[in-house]
Amino acid sequence: MDAAFVGAVFAGLTGLTTAIGGLLLNRQRQRAESVVDLESEVLDLRRKFESALRHIYALREDIARHGLTPPEIPDELTTRRDRRDAI
Repeated sequence: MDAAFVGAVFAGLTGLTTAIGGLLLNRQRQRAESVVDLESEVLDLRRKFESALRHIYALREDIARHGLTPPEIPDELTTRRDRRDAI
């Protein structure tokens, strides 16, 4: 084998390794950004849900104050489930 051929093979392998490494790093970065976006969305939905529950409780108090019986709150809104149960 010629020294130039060996050098060319190593240069090609180095370039290929660099390209694959770059792709893997980019994929990891995109996943990390996706996780951050999902966590942000979950936090936003949790805040909205908690706000809606406070509003429901306030409405129930108003209904009761007017002498009416408020409807029961569904268990789905008050029971905390294990993540495995949600699937």
